[in-house]
Amino acid sequence: IDSLDSGSQPHVCPSVVSFTPHPREFFTGEKRQLLTPIPQKAKLLADIGIEQLILLPFNRDLASLSPEQFVERVLFQQLQAKIVSVGRDFRFGYQRKGTGTDLKNLAAKYDIEVQLNSLHTYQNSGGEEVRVSSSLIRQALSEGKIETANQMLGRAYSLWGKVVTGKQLGRTIGFPTANLDIAPEKFLPRFGVYAVDVLLADTTLQGVMNIGRRPTVAGEYTTNEVHI
Repeated sequence: IDSLDSGSQPHVCPSVVSFTPHPREFFTGEKRQLLTPIPQKAKLLADIGIEQLILLPFNRDLASLSPEQFVERVLFQQLQAKIVSVGRDFRFGYQRKGTGTDLKNLAAKYDIEVQLNSLHTYQNSGGEEVRVSSSLIRQALSEGKIETANQMLGRAYSLWGKVVTGKQLGRTIGFPTANLDIAPEKFLPRFGVYAVDVLLADTTLQGVMNIGRRPTVAGEYTTNEVHI
């Protein structure tokens, strides 16, 4: 993505482009839980040198663009892209008609370089190479298989939250807990008890975390409690 620095010299900003809401959420109307909420995603990307996280509003107009229109209007005119990197199974444009090869050919007209990357895989417990996908990561988390999810994520699955006041019952039996207020759109693993690392500023402590439900007058709510 082009921008101008103080010396008016073009600067190519390492950027990640995503959509909001998720296209599947747009078409189905069902709220989609996120493996990585946007603030956490922005922080993780910044840590590896990404300067911009660009969220394109996914709406009817964007969904109706042909592959040719998407390249011209979004990549060339709006984003002023110079180099685009996508996976080999990338699909884009109306009804996902455009392929990675189409993107490469169409973008060449605007002097935009396209890199088609091989798909990321991991070795499962049976020794097979399996393609990594968000669906498989969600499945592993739903089954409480955190180590498998971490293998596919390439990092430790993590929860970010603010400590809020709970019922303070744990301290009455000698196990005080920190109650975390986690973004409601965050995809949570299977309810249960987990060994965790707790990051506080520059300090890492060991803890035990319970993720579950608690009844209320209005129904049930999810609790995320950590004992350090």
